[in-house]
Amino acid sequence: MERALYTEINLFCVLILVILMVTVWRNVVRELDKRFFFGLCFHSLLLFFLDLMWKLCDGSQFAGALTVNKVINAAYFIQTGVLGFVWLRYSYYLENGDADRGIKPVLQAIPVFVLAVLSIASIWTGWIFSVDEMNCYHRGPYLALQVVLACSFLAAVFVRTVFKALQKKNFARRGKLLAIAGLGFVPLAGEVIQIMVPGTVVFCVGVTFGLFVMFVENQNQLISLDTLTKLNNRNQLNYFLDEKINHYNANKLLMLFVLDVDQFRNVNAKFGHMQGDLALVMIAEVLRAVFGPMGHFISRSGGDEFVAVAELNDLVEAYELRTLFNKILASREAELPYKFTVSMGFAERKEGDDNIPDLFKRAELELEKVKRDKRSFR
Repeated sequence: MERALYTEINLFCVLILVILMVTVWRNVVRELDKRFFFGLCFHSLLLFFLDLMWKLCDGSQFAGALTVNKVINAAYFIQTGVLGFVWLRYSYYLENGDADRGIKPVLQAIPVFVLAVLSIASIWTGWIFSVDEMNCYHRGPYLALQVVLACSFLAAVFVRTVFKALQKKNFARRGKLLAIAGLGFVPLAGEVIQIMVPGTVVFCVGVTFGLFVMFVENQNQLISLDTLTKLNNRNQLNYFLDEKINHYNANKLLMLFVLDVDQFRNVNAKFGHMQGDLALVMIAEVLRAVFGPMGHFISRSGGDEFVAVAELNDLVEAYELRTLFNKILASREAELPYKFTVSMGFAERKEGDDNIPDLFKRAELELEKVKRDKRSFR
């Protein structure tokens, strides 16, 4: 019964990975994305296969059973290190677009070489594992060393990416970095549980879940447009701003415009969400008319909130853009059965700014000031 359940879980994980591989092959355009993801899936499948072969072979009696069991165990433990190494390289690629960033690949692979020597030697020494006369597997006295070597890659992925995700300058990439952290943490947790509770099949589930999380995150990054307004979504806004802040043009003013509909809840409550959606589409069209011809970036950041990013010569141009937006929007009010107003604030990137949250905070403070001024004139 235990062997059957172990087999079923492994086969289920294999099926999930095959489905992910086929989906990536059909939908992912970049060849490097395919190659790295396929490489990780292949090494995961190889590990699952060795794990399954061990479970079927362990305790069985046939010609050469002891030798086969020892070779499978040695190969399995070596593969845990290889998979961790590939996992680390994939995380570097996801994070930087270059797997060779950081420590050189040869140095990164040192734990794999050590683990390979220990695993092969264990066939005769029993350091990491041993197989008795009944062809039954037993843990060796230095199994903990194997766990440390194999898990060092996963731990490195988790610690490095969580640390970077907490930094303000990586705000735009926080979701992606946390997904990469999950890529390392979930298999790491599975490995620890499987070592602490012998006989459980948790590691392959952790590996499969980690890959699935990364797959979902990559798919989310492919969705770049807001479905209602067809403007860029919040993900694209963060990536665009991150790029502009990190490659700042000192000859231009980088301006962030934030705007939302005044009392938008009342519009939805009184006239319905359909009419509210029409208002949002109209705002998007006006933003295109004002900011689009000059190549400025426009985004719907969520709800009734919109953002534009522009590189201008001076603050006068920023005021002119706001005035033009208000003028065109007012001329189109007759298209809707109600009147509504939009408030717009903007802020300039200051010297030394290196993160998105601070720039947003200043723009939103200006937006609140505009709203207060409107209320004071009523």
